[in-house]
Parts: sequence; C-alpha cells; structure tokens
Amino acid sequence: MDDFERFWSLYPIKVSKGAARKAFSKAQRLGATITILLAALDAQKFERTKLKAQNKFVPDWKHPATWLNGECWLDSPAEPEKQQTPKAITTCKIPHCPKPWTIDGMCRPHYEEVEHLANLKKACK
Repeated sequence: MDDFERFWSLYPIKVSKGAARKAFSKAQRLGATITILLAALDAQKFERTKLKAQNKFVPDWKHPATWLNGECWLDSPAEPEKQQTPKAITTCKIPHCPKPWTIDGMCRPHYEEVEHLANLKKACK
C-alpha cells in the first residue's frame, strides 16, 4: 500500500479521492512525510474524542483535500479552557462597609471593634 492509500484508509471521511491525491502530493513536496501526516491525524482524532467526551462542540471533519491543502497537519490542538475561579469576597462582611477585608472577613476597624466587644463581655462575667 502506498503512502497516499495509507493516509486515505485512516482519514475519517472518504470524498474526492482524486483531489485528495493531488493535495497529498503537494503536501509531500512541502515536506510533509507520511509519518508527520499520520501523527497529526491521530492527534486530531484524539483531541476530537476528548472534546466529545466533555460534551463540547466538535466541528465536522474537513474534506481530505481541504485538510491537506490547508496544511492542517500543522494545526495546534485546542487550548484548554481556563476554568473561571469564583470571585473571592474582597470587602468587609459587615453590611455597607466597602473597606477591604483583612481578618476573618472583616476590615481591621470592624475586627478590632468585635474583638473589643468580646473582651468587654469576658470582663463583665
């Protein structure tokens, strides 16, 4: 089996074989070996399987000639989506206090006030 036939047998869709053969020859002239093409194809198949498992959008495969003419073997895999971290509470938990919190979710003045009241309570006992 020649290199093109190996590529054709592994490419997921089978359309326009003649155009694909021409594009394959052109890709080889650009330096794309069968090893490079098959490795890229395998990596892209894996990436698509991973995306499907995560219920993410997976576009249809390009026609083989389009994939070859577009030099899609050079495409980088999709970058993983950055997970959004929930915004941390950055202001004092005392209502209507816009100051940044520093201790136990309160700004320093409110924390000191609460501590002072707690100490007074202890002293009164």
